[in-house]
Amino acid sequence: MARKGHLRHLESLEKSPETPLKPYLMMERDEMIRYIEFLLAEKDEQKRAREAADARAAEDRKAREAADARVMELLVRIDRMGAEHQEQLRKLEDTIENLTSALRLGRKNRFATTSQKSRPSSCKKEVPSRDEEREDFDGTGIPATADSAAVVEETTSAAPANPDRPYRKGMKYDTMKADRVILHKSDRSQLPEGAVVIRSYTRRYSYDEIVEFVEHDVEVLVYKTADGKLVTAYLPYKEDNACLGETSRFPGTHATSGLLSHIAFDRYQMSTPLYRELTRFMNHDMHISDGTLSNWLMKGGSYLKELIPHLKDAALVRDSFVNCDETWCRVRRQGGYSKKYIWCLVNKAARIVIFVYDDGSRGRKVLRDILEDREISALQSDAYNVYMFIDNELENVTHLCCMAHARAKFKEALEQGKDERARLFVDSIGELYGYEDEYRRSGLSPDEIRRRRNDSRTADVMVRMSTELGRLLNDADAHLGDMMRKALNYLHNYWRQLFAYRQDGRYTIDNNMAERNIRPLTVERKNCMFHGSDMTAKLSALYHTFISTCTLMGISAQKYFKMFFSAIIEGRRDYANLLPMTIGIN
Repeated sequence: MARKGHLRHLESLEKSPETPLKPYLMMERDEMIRYIEFLLAEKDEQKRAREAADARAAEDRKAREAADARVMELLVRIDRMGAEHQEQLRKLEDTIENLTSALRLGRKNRFATTSQKSRPSSCKKEVPSRDEEREDFDGTGIPATADSAAVVEETTSAAPANPDRPYRKGMKYDTMKADRVILHKSDRSQLPEGAVVIRSYTRRYSYDEIVEFVEHDVEVLVYKTADGKLVTAYLPYKEDNACLGETSRFPGTHATSGLLSHIAFDRYQMSTPLYRELTRFMNHDMHISDGTLSNWLMKGGSYLKELIPHLKDAALVRDSFVNCDETWCRVRRQGGYSKKYIWCLVNKAARIVIFVYDDGSRGRKVLRDILEDREISALQSDAYNVYMFIDNELENVTHLCCMAHARAKFKEALEQGKDERARLFVDSIGELYGYEDEYRRSGLSPDEIRRRRNDSRTADVMVRMSTELGRLLNDADAHLGDMMRKALNYLHNYWRQLFAYRQDGRYTIDNNMAERNIRPLTVERKNCMFHGSDMTAKLSALYHTFISTCTLMGISAQKYFKMFFSAIIEGRRDYANLLPMTIGIN
């Protein structure tokens, strides 16, 4: 019956357009339970699907966030790498610029002048070329009149001799002079018959140099006296002035004072290597070994070294001002060569130069041994750290640094480093040198020089330099090359020592006095290449001491050596009276 009822219901639904009823209304209990379980299962499945989708979405979101973080990290890394690359690029550009500057500096030092002299740019004048002078010439120059000679004489007259530079004596051409003049008179017997001499005059016709080696052989007599004694003696003729004999031979050698002084002059003042000196000897048929020449020079040096304490006492008197520097030399050692140093001490006021070789050391002990406990007023040097103990330990000694070194560093930064900011310092230091030249030419007293060094002109220059120095060093954005930075640091670190020259009119603005006297050692180093031992290096320093002192005094070193060696041959040992300033050379 129920089945028929369902069928009728279904048929009525087919025929009726009405919306069918919900299916569970017609279900039985069991069907409804299964239907509910089906719906619950489907809901659970949908929930699981949503949870899985949410999990996948969360994972996708985390992946996106991780990807975004990775992308940000990569972007930051790229930016950092870009900055690092920019910094590396800048460093490479700086390195290239510094290497280029060093190359330009090397080429300048090798092929161009090494002079550091400079003037402010405002003082520089353009020098026209010959073509420009010829094109600009309009015939209105110096008139060819009688007064033109006076004009030329006025414009070409030499500057007066500088009394502060006696070492320049004889370096300026005046007229030809010889050591000895031989007058060749005319033979009047050859005059024609009846000729009358109206006047006679002397004509300097030619000059000759006579170089020869003379061997003096001495006849020694062995005779027996009336009382039976045997005597061996040399009995010279009173009129035999040409024969020098035993009394003129320097102790321990076969050389006279003249020959020994000439060898010392050639070896050290002319920087002639011994092998070249031997060549000169052999060209005059004089055959001798280089060892013999070295031994002769050492014999002479053994007496010269006795003068050093007296020379040092004169150079380091109380309240004196000295210049000091050192230079290197090459000394042969077993298995090779070593780089050693020779020190130079100059007292310009006393006109004394002393060279010291202390086993080639460049340490502080050498300077201490040189100064000892002398109460000098000031010492000027470069900025080598050995000299810095003067500031810390010697309270009564003023330490000055060299302004020429500061100027050289800024000039290198300007010319080789192409940094125009260095021009202000170059021009400012040039102004200071201009003032010093003005004081020197005016012949001012030390007190007046000190007063002018502390006037407003010098103060303005110092303020200008100090202001620019502080601005460049404190500017973090200032792009400074190596040369410019070194120059600024040098000026900043040694500002007080560089301007200490203003404290006394006797002080100098630079250390050129010591630098100038070291040049002969540089020439010797280039000509002779090396010293054979520490002994020969010490011997070189000894001879150069007296050569440079004689040069500073304006006297002949060769003449001094001859007088000194002659005095030793005569038996004199009063060394205080045998110094260049006391031996009696005018």
